[in-house]
Amino acid sequence: MITKNTRIIEFLFYLIIIFYFLYSGEIYNFFVPENTQMKLGLFRDWKIVVNDIYCTEIKKIDCRPFRYGPALLYLPFLTLLEGFYYQIFPNLLIVLFILSIFIIFNKFHKENKLLIFCIILSPTSLLAIERGNFDLLLFIFAILICYNRFLYINIFLISFSFLIKYYPVTYFLNIFTHKKNNPFLSMRVVFLITFILSALVLYFHKEIFLGAFDSSSASKAGYHLLFSIKSTAKVLKYIFSINYILLLAITYLSFFIIIYLFIKYLYKNKINEKLSLDKIEDKLFLIGTNTALFNYLIFSNYYYREIFLILSLPILIKLKNILTNDNIKYFIYFIIFRYLFLHVYNYFILNENFTHVNGIRVFYNSFLMVVTIKSILDFILMIVLSGILFFYNFEIFKILFNKKINFGLK
Repeated sequence: MITKNTRIIEFLFYLIIIFYFLYSGEIYNFFVPENTQMKLGLFRDWKIVVNDIYCTEIKKIDCRPFRYGPALLYLPFLTLLEGFYYQIFPNLLIVLFILSIFIIFNKFHKENKLLIFCIILSPTSLLAIERGNFDLLLFIFAILICYNRFLYINIFLISFSFLIKYYPVTYFLNIFTHKKNNPFLSMRVVFLITFILSALVLYFHKEIFLGAFDSSSASKAGYHLLFSIKSTAKVLKYIFSINYILLLAITYLSFFIIIYLFIKYLYKNKINEKLSLDKIEDKLFLIGTNTALFNYLIFSNYYYREIFLILSLPILIKLKNILTNDNIKYFIYFIIFRYLFLHVYNYFILNENFTHVNGIRVFYNSFLMVVTIKSILDFILMIVLSGILFFYNFEIFKILFNKKINFGLK
């Protein structure tokens, strides 16, 4: 009872702190840069989503291209509910986001309070909260998919997530985590039918789908607030004026070569024997890391998309507790260090980081240095997570193609 009451108090403490930062404006002094475009204030991203939906629903002629999936247009966005959608829902989303973090760390809460503190009050989480970004909702959907045991409810959640923002195509792989609970079903058939039906919905709304991709460049991060494998190449191109495509090729090649070597190391140490597809921590890792990796490799993301990496942490803590060597423990220390470094990185974002010389933007060396360090930390983090992720995805590959390769999970 004491432990339960303590967690409730801790949960309320985080909510009070976050709401104070948001509504006092202090969040802009210490944690996130204020975006004054369109003068929308708090929850800017969410308000833009709602604006676009209402604009499309009432068929105004001056609506911008719809940047989200067609699934949103089937929700009850009634004029009567405008107050709820604009004011109440984004605040409710914050409560659910913090609650979801406490839920996934429930078994590991006592010994990982510092990690939880770093996660909730990291600039990445706070930026997503302040913007009311849609990734918060997709993060919560991902957790529901992992905790829910009913296949057909998950099929709906997975398809709906994909038809909202497209990049949750990675969620489809979690269909295969039901293979033990549904031995009478062929997961391959369920996967293919679900994917095909979702693709058909996109086909019948192809003007929305294509319009979203045509306007996607407007939502790309530049040098600031960036989470992408492209960040190192961007900095090196800026400093040394080297061909950007060449730098990208070298970066991607290095990334996959190092992952290959790391996978061999993990297999030699039999890490794959400690993993499965049917435990909560494994499901969370599968959906969170696949989503983060997909975005890291493909897009120039704003770094609030790093919130999906939170889902990778419970399995790391579990492995730390069952493995005899200390490698995982040191990696968790690395993750904590990275979260703390984000505040240093954020300091340079919040303060002056460039000037203009003859009308050309010139970044300060200090800013370029912290951007480079962050890109290296991101690179290391994603290599380690990708190495572990390989064994999950390889097991799914075997199920999908009915392969009998002795390289799977227990």
